[in-house]
Amino acid sequence: MAADQSSKASKRGRKRRTETSIGFGVRIVMGMGIRQELERLERQIQEGYAKYTIIDDVCMTSSVEPTVEAGKFRKIANDMLIERERITNPSNYLLLDEIGASVARGETEYLVRNLTLNCPSREVGSVTYDTIAQEVDVLTKNRVTPNHVFMPIEYAHNVREWNKSMPREVWAKMDIFNTIYINEDTIMKVTFSNKYIPFEKIIISSKQSNRWDYRPNEDRSSRLTAKFDWDYKDPLNALLIVRTIFDHVIDRRGNLVISPVHNDNVS
Repeated sequence: MAADQSSKASKRGRKRRTETSIGFGVRIVMGMGIRQELERLERQIQEGYAKYTIIDDVCMTSSVEPTVEAGKFRKIANDMLIERERITNPSNYLLLDEIGASVARGETEYLVRNLTLNCPSREVGSVTYDTIAQEVDVLTKNRVTPNHVFMPIEYAHNVREWNKSMPREVWAKMDIFNTIYINEDTIMKVTFSNKYIPFEKIIISSKQSNRWDYRPNEDRSSRLTAKFDWDYKDPLNALLIVRTIFDHVIDRRGNLVISPVHNDNVS
C-alpha cells in the first residue's frame, strides 16, 4: 500500500513539472517541443491548401490591408478544437493537410457560383469543340485572353478526344486530359466538377478579368491563416484557426457561362 502511494506521489510530482491543473481539467504547458509540433501541423495545412487552390490560375491576386472596407469581404473558415493530448502524445500522428484542401475546395465552389450568377450566359444545344472555340473568339474580341475553363466531369472524355484530334506536335507537348488547346495564344486549363464541387454549366474565364483581393496571414506569407491557439479557454483542447478572407471582383467582359441543353458524346 505504501509503495503504491509512493508511486502515485512520484507520478504526480513528474506531472507537475509539465502540467498545471486548472479546474477539473489539466492544462498542458506549451514547451519548445510542442511549439515545433504545432508549426509542423500548421505547415501541413498550408501545404494541403497550396496543393489544391486554383486561385492563382484563375485570378490576379492582390493582398489588402485590414483597414479596407470589411463589409465587402467573405470568409471561408474551418475552425475546430483538437485535444491537446492528440498533439503531445508521440503515439498520435496527426495529418491535417485535408483541412487546407477543404478550404481550397471552398474557394473553387465560390468561384463557380459567383461566375455563374454574375457573368453573361449563352444556352447551347450541343457542346462541341467548335462551340468552345467560338465562345473563346467572342471573349478574345473583348481584348482578353481566356486561360481557364470549368467543365462538368461528363465532358472529360470529350476534352481528351478534342486534344487527340489535333496534330501530334500540338497535343504531344501538353496535358491532353486537363487542357483545351485553341491556338498558340490560347491554351486553357480545365477544372472539372467532382463530388465535392458539382456544377452543370461550362465557364470560360480570363485571368485578367478576375481579381482576388485577400487579407494575408500574420506573416503575410499566404492567403490562408492556419494557427493554433494553445491558450484557448478550454484546458483540454487547443483551438485550430483556419480561414481565408477575400473578395472576388469580376470583369464581365472576360468571362462567359455556357448552359448546355443536354450532355453530348464527342462531336
